[in-house]
Order: sequence, then C-alpha cells, then structure tokens
Amino acid sequence: MRILVYSLCVAIALLCAWLLVRAYYRTKFNLLFWSSVYFFGQIVIGVLVILDNFVFPEFSLYPFRLIISFVSIVSLLYGLIFMREEI
Repeated sequence: MRILVYSLCVAIALLCAWLLVRAYYRTKFNLLFWSSVYFFGQIVIGVLVILDNFVFPEFSLYPFRLIISFVSIVSLLYGLIFMREEI
C-alpha cells in the first residue's frame, strides 16, 4: 500500500512539472520555469523514497534526498526572489 502512495506522489509531481514546463514554453514566464525545477526535484525525491524503502532497504538514501530537497527549494526561492517580472 505504501508503494502505491509513493508512486501516486511521483505521478502527481510529474504531472505538475509537465504542466508547468508546457506553460513556461507558451508564456516564457520565468517563475514557471523555477517552479518546474522544484517539481522535478520532488520527482527525484519520490523515486529515491521508493528506492530507499523497497529496492535498497539496507542502504540509506536519506542524505541524497536531503541534498536534492535543498537544491530544489533553493531553486524555487531563487525564482521567487530574483526573477521579478512585470505581469
């Protein structure tokens, strides 16, 4: 049951990232790009959670998940703070 929930989280993050990238290519609004980078990070984190819990339970992938989480959140913050655009 847990793998189903983790897989659905990855699928929803993939859908969000795809929709954001598609909207970015239409509008070229930079915040959409940085938001999609964040969601791609969430996809990687979700896959690492599945690998950590079900494929490689003897190894801890937690440090890698933390690093990717930090990078994706920093990229979103960068887009929010420094990519100001006129609407």
